[in-house]
Amino acid sequence: MTLTWAINPIVAKIAMGTLPPLLLAALRTVGAGLVILPLYLRERSAGRSILMRDWPRLLFIGLVLQISNQALFIVGLQHTSVGHGAFLFTLSPVLVLLMAAALGQEQVGWRKVGGMLLCLAGVGLLSSDRGDSDAPATLYGDGLVLAGTVMFAAFTVLSKNERGRYGSVALNTVAYCSGAVVYQMVIWFLYADFDYSTVSWQAWAAVAYMSTLPAVAGYLIYQWALGHAPASKIAVLQYVQPLLIVVMGAFLLGEKITAALSLSGGLILAGVVLAERAPR
Repeated sequence: MTLTWAINPIVAKIAMGTLPPLLLAALRTVGAGLVILPLYLRERSAGRSILMRDWPRLLFIGLVLQISNQALFIVGLQHTSVGHGAFLFTLSPVLVLLMAAALGQEQVGWRKVGGMLLCLAGVGLLSSDRGDSDAPATLYGDGLVLAGTVMFAAFTVLSKNERGRYGSVALNTVAYCSGAVVYQMVIWFLYADFDYSTVSWQAWAAVAYMSTLPAVAGYLIYQWALGHAPASKIAVLQYVQPLLIVVMGAFLLGEKITAALSLSGGLILAGVVLAERAPR
């Protein structure tokens, strides 16, 4: 899961060399829907169907939160570096804590507050780092990625009960299939005149990768882990992921690891560790 998600922003950057970001998000979602639908149909044949009264909530969780999270992240990457995107997405556990506290599911002690303040300091420093001329990072791009991270955190919190009731496959099927329907407007209207012959084979390979491993396998493993694996093990994987992305971004995309990026990333990671390891 960690490796597939770490590679995801790298291949997205490669794909956006010849594909517009919103069209990339649309093709990824359609592909993921085609991959996961047979899995859901097999589950449904075993008697696990979705009740009509739960459809509005599932559509909100899947379409509004999960699909918009992915679209915001991809479009945001067009305007920032993968390093910025990686460390901003690392904020998701802290945002989950904040949302859970707002819902009365968590108590916020001084260690959690301290962790959140460290994260804020890291984000503030990160916003001052503009990267380099080859991989510029903008406040607009950072803002889109941060908005996507908020959506992912809300998805994690609000999908907990539905995940226990219907399972990860059903949740992801609702998300990707409903997203695929909505994205038809992007494919057939917004990009009706797009010349697909200009898309490189590397971009098509990236779409295939993003539609399968991160979108389907990665999310299924993540949602399974939330219900079965110890939180400490999941947290360790979350800490490793941004470091992998930054290193791969430097080697594969030529992005520079600046002092501001390193320091801000360290503050964010330290804040997440402090907040997550605080007594519950």
